[in-house]
Amino acid sequence: MINTIMRLYEVILKENDEDKLSFIVNTLEKNPDILNRVYKMIRTDPDSEDSIKPADYLDPELTDPETDYTNPVVKKAFIEALTRTSGDISELEEFLKTYGQANYIDTKKIMDGKTSWDDWITGSGEVSKEFAMDLFTNLFEFTPSVMNSPRGPGETGLCLLSPNITFATKGDIRVDGIEVEVKGEKSTGGGRLRNGRDDFGSPDIQGLYDKNQVPPDLQILNVTGNAKPQKTHFLDVAKGLENFKSGLGKEYMNLLINGNYVYAEQSLKDRLVGSWKNLNYVECYDILKRIAFTNYGNVLKGKGFDVIMLINKPFRNCLTFKLDSLESHLDDFKLGSIDFNDSINGPAVQASMKR
Repeated sequence: MINTIMRLYEVILKENDEDKLSFIVNTLEKNPDILNRVYKMIRTDPDSEDSIKPADYLDPELTDPETDYTNPVVKKAFIEALTRTSGDISELEEFLKTYGQANYIDTKKIMDGKTSWDDWITGSGEVSKEFAMDLFTNLFEFTPSVMNSPRGPGETGLCLLSPNITFATKGDIRVDGIEVEVKGEKSTGGGRLRNGRDDFGSPDIQGLYDKNQVPPDLQILNVTGNAKPQKTHFLDVAKGLENFKSGLGKEYMNLLINGNYVYAEQSLKDRLVGSWKNLNYVECYDILKRIAFTNYGNVLKGKGFDVIMLINKPFRNCLTFKLDSLESHLDDFKLGSIDFNDSINGPAVQASMKR
């Protein structure tokens, strides 16, 4: 489509009026959708006579209760996304006229476990579901700072498409009055579950080595807890220390787990520290991923959040659940790698959606 429009421009610049007109007519006959796109471009051009100016409709007095667009950066991106969204000019105009009163997100469905975008993105009146879906897609990767808080993928689109979803002052979004932590995925790699540097403690593993005069070859700091480790697993470090000095392996495990995951469920930490000698990598990770998640979850709950939402663009799906109901949703998404030497994320677990 873009190449065809560019060809139109080339012809307009290079050929005489008769050739230009003939080329345009032939092109529009073969690609009728271009007519709507060009017409829409002209009608939304601020310098065009009798143009539709989205900014004129985006006034809090007209859109009440919807005001999430009022941040200047958000408003500019919103207008740009609207002009790129599929649909003819009448649909755009109807969207603007009813903005703030119409709702394009079914908030009950999006809050109900694992869903597809198709389940909760809706049309309204003369504005089609396809228009709303395309607009949300256009807005998904827009990540502005609002209320001095950086907003992740998907958050802005949700807030702009429903008056029942708003930017939250202390975190991500509020859905029907419920504070929700959002983890948006622009790709399939996922992201780390962390809020900030204070999520974890800083255990002095080197101090433990020095105090016990551990041989240099056993002084390993860069460890992983993955089920299929690509580098030294902390279980192997603990075993080496235990062989060097009885009880030192358990002391290391206690310091590593309790010293890092200061907010995690204590029963899970006790389980891992108490049984590490009898665990293989997979069994160890099965406990560790729960420790890492509950550490993250308890930090969120301390900030007033009770619900997490994972939303994925490539798969166009979403998972929303209460932080205390992890066990019911472990099959719905993937908890991935854990690296104890990550200077940015600490030993946060990676999370991503499944198809």
